[in-house]
Amino acid sequence: MLTSRELECAVVAHERGWITREQLDEALELAAAESSTPMTSLLLRKGWIVASTCEEIERAVGLRSGQDDPGEEPTLSATAIPDEPVTLGGDSGPSSVHQRDESEPSDRWKDPAAETIEATAGATGSRLLGAELEAETVAATGSHRTAEAPTIAMTAPEPADLNFVGSHFETETAVPPHAGHVLLGKIADEGSAHERYTLTRLHAKGGIGQVWLARDRSLGRDVALKELRPDRAPHPATSSRFLEEARITGQLEHPGIVPIYELTSKPGEDAPFYTMRFIQGRTLSEAIRGYQEKRAQGTAGPLDRAALLDVFVSVCNAVAYAHSRGVIHRDLKGQNVVLGDFGEVMVLDWGLAKVVGQSDGEPQGTVTAVADDPARAETMEGQIQGTPAYMAPEQASGRVSAIGPRTDIYALGAILYEILTGQATFQGTTTAELLNRVIHDDPTPPRAIDPSVPCALEAICMKALQKQPEDRYATTEALALDVKRWLADEPVSVYREPWTIRLGRWARRHRTAVTSAAALLATVFV
Repeated sequence: MLTSRELECAVVAHERGWITREQLDEALELAAAESSTPMTSLLLRKGWIVASTCEEIERAVGLRSGQDDPGEEPTLSATAIPDEPVTLGGDSGPSSVHQRDESEPSDRWKDPAAETIEATAGATGSRLLGAELEAETVAATGSHRTAEAPTIAMTAPEPADLNFVGSHFETETAVPPHAGHVLLGKIADEGSAHERYTLTRLHAKGGIGQVWLARDRSLGRDVALKELRPDRAPHPATSSRFLEEARITGQLEHPGIVPIYELTSKPGEDAPFYTMRFIQGRTLSEAIRGYQEKRAQGTAGPLDRAALLDVFVSVCNAVAYAHSRGVIHRDLKGQNVVLGDFGEVMVLDWGLAKVVGQSDGEPQGTVTAVADDPARAETMEGQIQGTPAYMAPEQASGRVSAIGPRTDIYALGAILYEILTGQATFQGTTTAELLNRVIHDDPTPPRAIDPSVPCALEAICMKALQKQPEDRYATTEALALDVKRWLADEPVSVYREPWTIRLGRWARRHRTAVTSAAALLATVFV
């Protein structure tokens, strides 16, 4: 006999990673056989949890059931008989539950204020798998008829929303941005994460981490495996930042943001690593260099620039989604955008990402850990964090409290500047000089470097690169919308076109009328 409270204790222990799926199944079988023993005592006796964990489980079950006293037994449904035990398994026939009378009105069993889940319990019982309740219905078949098993109604834990899909219940828990969706355990069947992943080659190296191309033996696919650089791993602050990167990236579920597969550590070591999708392609920086080389050779066409601007809009969309979740990237640059061979556009490297309203312990106005080679596009570590050539003035001066979504808009403007001109907004012989120019100097207008740059695109770029955050675009969506307007041959919001351009657009849209008028004039004068 297993009460719903003991069932919830097992669910909480599994959901929080204290017991495995196999241990959950075994615990349910033991609880059914030893109904007088609390679930936490069974888990403690098996050595799967410690005493302090028992208290956390009891507290969590009390909160989920909405009771002040964690020891109070929750009911099976809004109207079911209180403290009614549920039999899982055994050979005694149907479960001893309060069976629904089909003649009773459905309102009595479906309380809109309390969402419930229903699972079918039969002679073989039910198995609870993590956040899903998989009901295995076994019909007792006689010589002429089949008896259907009764229905169990159980109050769903808050704040989860449960959706019925086939024979499974899927739980979608509302998790705040700082809680994460990463997997904090091994999912490999081989028994260890080390056996699951085979490193193929070093793919890239950044400021604090390095990325390997690895082989996932469990699923038979290539993945990108990111770990701390060996010279950075011993530093606790760096390890904490690395874990924060994985946690934040794991929450950003968008087609333009690389998905995280697993966060774990090597067996017997504390060094963490995480795996993510490996994208075959090139970076946006490489694509921009290729476009500028074609322009220098005179082989670039209007579609080449339009393709890069389409990519830019996709990057803006991904960043806009992150902003909607309260996350600021703080290190946007061409090297952190990958273009797949089949049209994918992925924003990578959220290692310096900041959650709005969450302090990351950076003091104001202190410049440390500044590299001497400004040509390197490698992310710096320290109180001033980011890549100097793409930093907004408030970021370059260490004004952490001023950093917000418009800081990313400045970086996007720097990327657009690079697309239009083929060079960075500012250059310097040392990083200190470069940072000083970012803070105090205005960027050279793109048309002063390349007169063929359209005036409207120059205006869009310069709007995003304004020194004061309040003078830039208010949102990333507004920046992307102006670029899309230009691509669609529409007027943009930040540039007042001369009448000649407006007349030319009208003529392009009314070609038949213009052609007819021209023919008529030609006839008159002839």
